[in-house]
Amino acid sequence: MEAALSPSKPPKKPSKPTYFLRPLIDSCANFDKDFLSFRSKIAKLSFYYVQVRYPDIGDVDSYTQEEANEAYQLSIELVEFVGKKIKKTR
Repeated sequence: MEAALSPSKPPKKPSKPTYFLRPLIDSCANFDKDFLSFRSKIAKLSFYYVQVRYPDIGDVDSYTQEEANEAYQLSIELVEFVGKKIKKTR
């Protein structure tokens, strides 16, 4: 699996910027199937990001403390996961 992540073969860059994490997870999964473990959870983070980043299109005040904590914990889990993958390739 590590060979697929080698610096000699950089991942294909997304064709355009995206605010949604699922296409990024899918792109990473082309090189390492472990990323698929985040596929079902990631939609929630993308939804929260867009709502908070662009408050005029959503109701930011409607989020509960529990939802905020869940998003925060998932973000930490994802950052730690990616950090470990990066360390493995160095």
